[in-house]
Amino acid sequence: AGAVIEGPVHVRVHAAGEAFLPRIVLRAGAGSEATLVEEHLGHGSVVGRTGVEAAAGARVRHVILQNWDPAGRGYLRVRSRADRDADVLTVFGSFGGERVKVEMNTVLDGPGAHSEMIGVALGAAGQRCDLHTGHHHRAGDTTSNIDFKAVMGGRARSSYTGLIRIDEEARRTEAYQTNRNLLLSERAGADAIPELEILNEEVSCSHGATVAPVDPDQLFYLQSRGLDPAKALRLVVRGFLEKTLRSLPEALRPSVEQVVEA
Repeated sequence: AGAVIEGPVHVRVHAAGEAFLPRIVLRAGAGSEATLVEEHLGHGSVVGRTGVEAAAGARVRHVILQNWDPAGRGYLRVRSRADRDADVLTVFGSFGGERVKVEMNTVLDGPGAHSEMIGVALGAAGQRCDLHTGHHHRAGDTTSNIDFKAVMGGRARSSYTGLIRIDEEARRTEAYQTNRNLLLSERAGADAIPELEILNEEVSCSHGATVAPVDPDQLFYLQSRGLDPAKALRLVVRGFLEKTLRSLPEALRPSVEQVVEA
């Protein structure tokens, strides 16, 4: 309780073999501050579980970077809980693997609790990325926000399901959810399923989702200014992700941007 950890705790999980089962638990005491960077590398079949508990007034920054080898398959599940006045930020990036499923859920258990989720998925060839997020508001005067973006090329496909549940007792709650998908080829695809389950009327909630190809006018404009097609496309994708990347904590942006650029 009350401890402040300077700099992130960086945990690299190197998967290997047909059955790899990592488990990570982070418990932040009352009034403490910590940043955990959880990086998943390697290959094989992975089933990972992470638990995050933020006690009253704690401030937790949790980053999950999944960059498995092209043939890797895995399922990552994150369960977080935020007590009174706790602040939990969950950042997810999916860049590797053949088949990937991720579930991230946060329970807001005390008044004043706040949870934010920021996600980016990049897919190519025949990759599949299935992401589920959930915010469960069990206490009143709580807030949450989700911003997830996917860029799919080749025959890649992403699927996003986001649930916001607000209990009857969770009055004066604010919860928002945004999912945007950019398709770089005619064979790429994306599914978006935003869901709201609201059990009282004293709330402010919204959700939105879009799936669209690259705007040919943007590419034409950039190429008319001297950029070749590949650089023009890279610039469009970077612009699409820029707002999301800007919302990352300053100390974490360089490492995430380096993976995105690669």
